[in-house]
Amino acid sequence: HDAVVEGKATVAGNAQVGGAARVAGRATIGGDATVEGDAVVRGSAVVDGRARVAGTAVVDGDRHLSDNDEEYGVPDDPR
Repeated sequence: HDAVVEGKATVAGNAQVGGAARVAGRATIGGDATVEGDAVVRGSAVVDGRARVAGTAVVDGDRHLSDNDEEYGVPDDPR
């Protein structure tokens, strides 16, 4: 399923979205972020863990990744 947030999004732990993710403001994820579709963030994105987006990732603001681990265009592991 898609996730749509009209303001800022803050998740204390890991975040997983089965479809596309759209955030109108800043996105802050305390753990890993996994999006099975496209990800669009209209503000800045802060991820303390690994960022994995199966589709296209668009971040209008700054990207801050604590462990510098980004994967884009990677389909879900079929295992």
